[in-house]
Amino acid sequence: MKLFYELLQISVGTRDSFTVLPTKDEWLEIYKEADRQCLVGVLFSGVENVVHYYGGLSNTGMDPDLFATWYSYLSKIEDNNTELNKKSAWIQKWLNKEGMSSCILKGQGNALLYPIPSRRTAGDIDIWVWYNDLAKSATEPKYRGNENRLRFIKWVQKKMNGKYAEVGIHHIHLEPLGDVAVEGHYWPTYLFSFPKMTLFEHWCEDEHLVQMNNWKELPDGAGRISVPTGEFNMIFQLIHIMRHFFHDGIGLRQLLDYYWLINSGEIDFQKVQIMLDKLNLNNMIHGVMWIMKDVFGMPEDRLPYPSNEKTGRLMLKEVERGANLGHDDRDIAKWRYDNKLFIFIWRTYRNIKFMRICPSEVLWSPLFRTWQFFWIHRMEGMAKQYTTKEAEQ
Repeated sequence: MKLFYELLQISVGTRDSFTVLPTKDEWLEIYKEADRQCLVGVLFSGVENVVHYYGGLSNTGMDPDLFATWYSYLSKIEDNNTELNKKSAWIQKWLNKEGMSSCILKGQGNALLYPIPSRRTAGDIDIWVWYNDLAKSATEPKYRGNENRLRFIKWVQKKMNGKYAEVGIHHIHLEPLGDVAVEGHYWPTYLFSFPKMTLFEHWCEDEHLVQMNNWKELPDGAGRISVPTGEFNMIFQLIHIMRHFFHDGIGLRQLLDYYWLINSGEIDFQKVQIMLDKLNLNNMIHGVMWIMKDVFGMPEDRLPYPSNEKTGRLMLKEVERGANLGHDDRDIAKWRYDNKLFIFIWRTYRNIKFMRICPSEVLWSPLFRTWQFFWIHRMEGMAKQYTTKEAEQ
């Protein structure tokens, strides 16, 4: 992994060259790990830097066939980003016509923070929605997040033309774009702790108008999208990292997103610290800071918060085991396709070792998962009933 991490640092600009050039076989292993971590496009920038630094491909030790394969994969990533940019802009226009404000979470919004946005490996489209007539106002300071959620679930089922859309605790699957998976979020993410989740939901509702009006232009005239502000992303994406870390593993792509977020130069870190304190996320952010420093090579004086090596190493161990969203973690694979009771027991057992990172999340997790099971069961029943009525009309 040492040479892989060195190429990663060359790619983000915190290192100029390798300590020792990789052999042909080592280059192949670097490529495989880049693929496993969904970093093929980003690391090709490092490959280009290496070729330039050492005076040509023949001086790098890389097999020309591997270089051609790498470049071919990069072209597919760039084409995919071009398509997703257009569709992200389109879906926001579509939702606006339906009476909803929205903003793109992660994905194409995060890509805009990269030096070359088209080289970030894209996934699906995550979009946070809010009905315009449910916006909180000074004259009616009432939290209406649950009403927004129920209305959106019903609206999605109506648009599915008799098909059933899978309902989750914070999003519902919405697929108006054919081959592109879209997750419509009523909340950007969630926490296991009920008190902290309530606080987070209220904060999201207070902030949603700002986030949904933070417009950014997409490359190549693809249109524009609204994306969360830097401060909001610092909290939301940290919780997203933590949730996947506890739930099904996390990869370097999500942490690289966070690296470029920190380097965006648009963040009031003192303002972010207030929410870190309220949501008990300091241990998590300190572990992430160590990864920023040790893995990505961010200088110590540019870290906005203290780093914690012990927490960071524990997180990095899980990243290396599971790769992108835990898909290569055999322990996680045991419960991913098994029965629900086994999933519940295994996740609870697995999370115990993360107690020191966020004890409130670990302790609340069993109760939250029990509540989540019955809540989703109830929502699914409501959604299927509504879908049946729509199909009959």
